[in-house]
Amino acid sequence: MIGEVLFGRYRVDSLHSSDVHGCVWQGADLHALAPVTIKMWSQHDRERALLEGEAMAALRHEGVVRLVDFGLVDGRHPCLVMESLEGQTLAERLAEVGTLPWTEAFALVAEVLDGLAALHDEGLIHRNVCPEHIVLRSRPKGGVKLVGLGRVGFVTPEPELPAVHEEPIGPLAYMPPEQVAGVGARTASDLYSLGLVLWEAISGQRPFEADPHDVAARVAFHPDFDALPEGAPELPVTAKLALDRMLDPSPQQREGDARACARRLRMAVGIEAAPRPQWLRAVG
Repeated sequence: MIGEVLFGRYRVDSLHSSDVHGCVWQGADLHALAPVTIKMWSQHDRERALLEGEAMAALRHEGVVRLVDFGLVDGRHPCLVMESLEGQTLAERLAEVGTLPWTEAFALVAEVLDGLAALHDEGLIHRNVCPEHIVLRSRPKGGVKLVGLGRVGFVTPEPELPAVHEEPIGPLAYMPPEQVAGVGARTASDLYSLGLVLWEAISGQRPFEADPHDVAARVAFHPDFDALPEGAPELPVTAKLALDRMLDPSPQQREGDARACARRLRMAVGIEAAPRPQWLRAVG
């Protein structure tokens, strides 16, 4: 595909990554003279691609990756053209450094919550929040972008008992108890997943990696703040309470308002204590 021009304007320059669902390419918009990321789906994932495209088209928020164009290549393969993001994923960052200072991690997650709030405002749930789907943008822009919208779902009324069992969607290591149990996702489910991301960022721990299907372990889990890396400063009470609310095993008791959660995280660190991170390495 390298060298091909899609939809009469997007040139495919290099392969970034590929998996069973399709390929991600780096390219260029020949009309706007700007770099783009081109995501080509397998024809068997057409429904998932349409979901992602529709979700991205509905959003105009600096914290969520921007859709440039969408269509079918050869009449079969769904293709999303997105803004090109220079930076690295949070997963890549944590692989390099192990953990982040808690003030930096809280500030970063507060920015992710801004993007999630915009998604929730559109009646959508991400359902796939994980470090791989958080891009830390390089300077001069900085900030974070939420990506990976191929598993979005719709916000629905929350009955006491589900009418049907839903298959878990997304990475099990970051999934809340209700999703693992097949009850389904809600806005509070996204915040639980992001709470696990935050806990991993400050502790280096993935609590459910060994047995990701164990619902009981998730219900019993509470972050052990005494297990933070040696030498790390103790979290203030406000920070502990904010993270505890994100990781409450009960979706009814858990924090479900992304904006309110972002405010609590920012209050925990203080405005001056949490400058916007500036990331250096490029994706791809």
